[in-house]
Amino acid sequence: MVQRHRSLTGCGACRTRHLKCDEGRPGCQMCHITGIACPGYNAQVKWPADVSKARGSDGERSEDRVFRRPLYQVVEQESMTKTTVNSLGQITTNAALNNIERWQESGSGPCLFQGPFGVLDFLQHRTSHNHNTGDDTPRSEAAGQNNSGDRENVDESFAADMNSIADESTLPQTSAHHQMFEPAPPSTVASACDDSFQDTLNLYSPMGLLSVRSPTREPELSSKDVLPRALELLRHFKANILSFSFPMRGNPECPWQTIHLPAAMSTYAELLVSQKASHHRQSLFHSLVSASCFYRANRSRDTIDCEMLRVSSQRLAKQHLELALEEEITSRKPVKYKELLMAILSMVYLEILSEDYNNAQMLLVEAECLIRRRGFSKAQKSSKVRTLHHVYTWLRILAESTCGCALVRVCPARPNSSLVFDGELTQTLRSFRLPSAATLTELEMGVKKTDSVGYQDIHLEVMGTWSNSLFPIMYGVPESLMGLLSQAIRLANEQELLTRDTLVDVEVVTSLNKRTKILEHHILSWDKKQPPLPISPYSADSESDSATPEAFCYNAFAMHQSLILFYYRRVHNINALILQETVQKALRFIEQACSSNKREEHTSSLLWPCFIAACEAVDKSFQVRLLDWLRDMFHRTAVNTFATAVDVVQRVWKAREEASDYTLSWFDVMGHDRGPIIVV
Repeated sequence: MVQRHRSLTGCGACRTRHLKCDEGRPGCQMCHITGIACPGYNAQVKWPADVSKARGSDGERSEDRVFRRPLYQVVEQESMTKTTVNSLGQITTNAALNNIERWQESGSGPCLFQGPFGVLDFLQHRTSHNHNTGDDTPRSEAAGQNNSGDRENVDESFAADMNSIADESTLPQTSAHHQMFEPAPPSTVASACDDSFQDTLNLYSPMGLLSVRSPTREPELSSKDVLPRALELLRHFKANILSFSFPMRGNPECPWQTIHLPAAMSTYAELLVSQKASHHRQSLFHSLVSASCFYRANRSRDTIDCEMLRVSSQRLAKQHLELALEEEITSRKPVKYKELLMAILSMVYLEILSEDYNNAQMLLVEAECLIRRRGFSKAQKSSKVRTLHHVYTWLRILAESTCGCALVRVCPARPNSSLVFDGELTQTLRSFRLPSAATLTELEMGVKKTDSVGYQDIHLEVMGTWSNSLFPIMYGVPESLMGLLSQAIRLANEQELLTRDTLVDVEVVTSLNKRTKILEHHILSWDKKQPPLPISPYSADSESDSATPEAFCYNAFAMHQSLILFYYRRVHNINALILQETVQKALRFIEQACSSNKREEHTSSLLWPCFIAACEAVDKSFQVRLLDWLRDMFHRTAVNTFATAVDVVQRVWKAREEASDYTLSWFDVMGHDRGPIIVV
């Protein structure tokens, strides 16, 4: 064996002083010229846990002479460790190894993976491959000509890393879509491939979801690889679900009815006939299948099968979406804007249902990046595009209210200036912070927004009235309330981040105090200045069990009272005992809204107001009534977000009782990295 005579990095002294070392033996020439003793090239291993105890043979601390260059940061190392542990599922390490040994003895199949452990029997597969060469089917020819094209499918990306070990022709031919309707258990390698350590990425970096995998060809599928239950699940979605968003059900402009369902059905036909489809369309198809499985699992007996199918479908939808986002940047042929944005928003809802709030937040940032890059440039914005933009705004503002940047210890950059006016396009991402040159004119409620500002103000940074707003029609909430909520979030974020800054600018504090007083006045006096609420046109001629004009008013008033509670909790953080009268008003409006209409789609938008009111409730009767409403909605809708709200609310009450501190709220109890997203 050839002995290594060079350390490749130099001696300890030269590395410390950033000098080029000639690595002479026993000492380098550079140390001899400078007149110091060369420490040499001792090979040492540095353990982070023992660094304070380790000492060299000469008595000096060994870390002074050891240079550790970690490939991953501590957070990434912890994430990889968790992924490795979780990949085993419920089985132990010994059980996984025993399964592999039994598999080797039985000799069934070319490979087996149990969590991080796996075996590939290349010899057995090559033998079986040679015996099957006489089978001249179109499938085998395609596999031989395309060098395992199916293996490049997104769910089989782990096999690509084995190219340096074995010839491509020796690897098994599998299909990600075949695995979809024969789901693998959590202990298989597919579960490990799904974890891409996204929690280590910056939430506010565009294209943060793009994976290192870059297949150059689209997956090629045969008709037998398409999900056998797909048609049944598509019919179930069309007949019983209609929308990922409950408040949008029954709305003829619902994008899940006008965009998502037709695209998914078209994709299903493409997979059956032409055996291939674009990544963004496959993401739409699999996300709809996943949603249908989710709601069906809560209503049928085959819960286990539906849950396994939901997980595998959601994984495929996410992987295809990542590839679609990459194609949108790198490909010369642009992806359809409406369908790609629809795929992102649908995946946001699936991540929220799965309680994966980090990925949901990152997908919302991806949606913002796409809207600013392509949505603003459209001269004529169709009703479908405007509806999608309003869905994004609804999701983003409510997500930032309970799981925002300041609550997860993220400090995004402040926008350089206020939102531009009169036609200039803003394509840079804008965080939920106040601009560096913020002015109080942004808080003027009586100003009428132009269409140019209204279309671009997707975060509702500028107050005022906009005649083309769709919030009253889509969610039964005026845009002015959503704008006040957005302003309250920004003000609370600035105050939260200001407390972490060691250097406090007096001018900034003074400006925030003025802004606080003006915003407080606007929030408290909203119901006195609010004009008659516009009512959805499709509700006026609908059946008696649909929403009435009074119900829309009650929804808005409940949202207003909860906004007051949110403001005094996040901005002033006052004792909850002072807020009980406001809690009572919010509860009364919620109950009146529910008594005015009986359908879940019209009352589900009250989730956020009920959650905020329940967190601030101290009176036992208020707590019981609010908790009963959340539980009743969970049983009626089978949406996990209602159950999550129940759990968080009960933890808030328990923490307040134990600490006798009635200023605690959900962001104190849940911690800075576990804030829920309360939206349906």
